[in-house]
Amino acid sequence: MVNSQVQLIVDTAKAKRLATMFQEPSSVVNGGLASYGVSYYEAGRLSAKYIQRILVGTSPKDLPVETVHKLELVLNLRTAREIGLTIPPNVLARAVISTGKIATEKENYCAGLRGMVPFTR
Repeated sequence: MVNSQVQLIVDTAKAKRLATMFQEPSSVVNGGLASYGVSYYEAGRLSAKYIQRILVGTSPKDLPVETVHKLELVLNLRTAREIGLTIPPNVLARAVISTGKIATEKENYCAGLRGMVPFTR
């Protein structure tokens, strides 16, 4: 999908009361219903782990190849309400929720410490 067209897709789907699913959590922040993909928070942690190893002297060629295994479901409850969709409690329990407000830098930092990925707008 062309990322430049996400807003058009979101707006059209909302007008027709259709659910949308994306890979990028930012699409959910912009009004999409859900995304499912790699946790960027975990990707950042893995990157920091590699940097730390290199800074203490490990040669990059000696580092194993690692990938992020944590996938996360991000839901926009405002969009769900607008299209008349009820999200089951067992799905809500596993999801990161977009609250629909702009998070401050401090809120984002604190959410990161709790292991949550804040995608708020």
